[in-house]
Amino acid sequence: MLVRLGFAIGVLGIYVHLAGDIITVSGIQPFLPFSRRWISLSRLRAASTLTNTVFLLLDVLAMGTVIFALSPFAGAFS
Repeated sequence: MLVRLGFAIGVLGIYVHLAGDIITVSGIQPFLPFSRRWISLSRLRAASTLTNTVFLLLDVLAMGTVIFALSPFAGAFS
């Protein structure tokens, strides 16, 4: 059960990361090594230090929450 949950969270994290990358100017190369074509859906730049820091902190908070929820200590607080 926990393995499936961990796998699902990992796959979801990858998809969310790709979705975040595809809406920036950098885009993604989803068909490597078969095609070197870049796909981007906007002209948004990912150069804002403040925005990148906020998203990093949100990611760390989300990962900490998942790790805590799956740990043996989570049941002690309910």
